Amino acid sequence: MDGKFTENSTSFCKSNHRKSIGSAIEPIQVKREQIIRSEMDQTSGLVEDIRYILYIDNQKSVMSFSSSPCSWRATAVLCTLFLTGLFQASALDAPFATSSQDPTENHLVSTGLGECTTDGTYPAPAMVTYPVTFSVNTDNITVGPNGMYVGGGFLGGSDAHALTDNGNDNWSITLYLLEGTSGNWVFLNSPTHGGDWNTKEDLAGETCADINNYNDRYLAPLSAAATLEYCFEECTADCPEPPATVDVTFQVDMSLYEGTFGGVFVNGTYNNWCGSCNPMTDNGDGTWALTIPLEPGTIQYKFTLDGWAAQEEFNGAESCTTMDGAFSNRTATFDAATDLGLVCFNSCSVCTTDILGCMDSTADNYDPAATADDGSCGNVEGAWNLTYMCVGSGLGSCEW
Repeated sequence: MDGKFTENSTSFCKSNHRKSIGSAIEPIQVKREQIIRSEMDQTSGLVEDIRYILYIDNQKSVMSFSSSPCSWRATAVLCTLFLTGLFQASALDAPFATSSQDPTENHLVSTGLGECTTDGTYPAPAMVTYPVTFSVNTDNITVGPNGMYVGGGFLGGSDAHALTDNGNDNWSITLYLLEGTSGNWVFLNSPTHGGDWNTKEDLAGETCADINNYNDRYLAPLSAAATLEYCFEECTADCPEPPATVDVTFQVDMSLYEGTFGGVFVNGTYNNWCGSCNPMTDNGDGTWALTIPLEPGTIQYKFTLDGWAAQEEFNGAESCTTMDGAFSNRTATFDAATDLGLVCFNSCSVCTTDILGCMDSTADNYDPAATADDGSCGNVEGAWNLTYMCVGSGLGSCEW
């Protein structure tokens, strides 16, 4: 029993706990009601493991009582039982009175503090949680119809937790998190489903962004209640003064669209292609419109249906589009209030039921199906001969 110690039960129960620093000490002979030896070990990362070994005459072990891991309150419990006389000889002898085991062997009864089990099982200790308030100020953005959310990282998907609109451009929620909780998280503007990451705030280049984890925010290991208040896409609670803006009007005609849809949206570089952030208004005649304040400059955009359920598909050769990597989008430049005009969905021009083409039957590119001439007719019959005759007549000039 290296590293253990032996002492009289009375002095042990009346004294503070002590650690042994000496070598093994043989237990002395005592009466059966005495508790004479306590083995104490220190386990790294846990509270002290305390074993109580009860002896009777001639050092024959009756029973061992183990409490692991427990606090020193267990010592107080046993000492109280001893000093108040609740440990009676019959009670001590009973568990092993008829045992066939060698009476000189230790018999271990393992339990937990405050429990009556003897097989070492007991409920897990209560978890410590702290209230954490996630709060976002939205003075600098237009909040989409689904509201603000907090999610990502240890919180879950993009729609993990909906925030409450507190008014005055502030949204928040309080969650109870376990002590030690840490990880990435982020605010999101009007996500439509758990994987709608296009709606997350863009913190690229900001000091609070974790560049190794999608530029998300980071929560250090939690040790107390906390309030995490930030402006959307900023590292501070106060939002910066918004830049000067101009009103830009978008219009689209859906009358020729053959599919079904619930709503039309405008998505672009100005709203991080968020999906459902900027819903358009149905004018009742197949056209939809939206006017929003934007910073002067050049944007890319396109019209989408039901968030991103469907979208315009361009090839980049259209007069109103530009290529951005593998994507082809509409583009517009403005420095004052601008109406971008009414266009047909997936087209640079207005919707028409006419079939455009050359309607001159004498032209090489005559289109018999055309119902509206588009001015593309070429090599009309007789035009070349007339020019040849005029030039070859020897006249100084001719008009036709």
